[in-house]
Amino acid sequence: MAAGWIKVAPIGFGDIAIGDAASQFGRGVILQYSPIAKTDLRDFCEAAAKELYQEGIASKAEADSRVNDSELLHVLVGTKPLN
Repeated sequence: MAAGWIKVAPIGFGDIAIGDAASQFGRGVILQYSPIAKTDLRDFCEAAAKELYQEGIASKAEADSRVNDSELLHVLVGTKPLN
């Protein structure tokens, strides 16, 4: 990818695994990082979640112990609430 991101299969996430993606019920976007992630990754997640929220997309950033690589970011995308 142009941004240098590498997509990896989810491990321990979602209720249903489909290839290199997983399905789980939820709303909005959650950006998850390792509890030992460096400050720049944490700051990126917080800033991205804030920008999404300002665009009207429910979002948050959080540390999650299931993210076992300090350089990985998990992006969970749920459904959009119906108006």
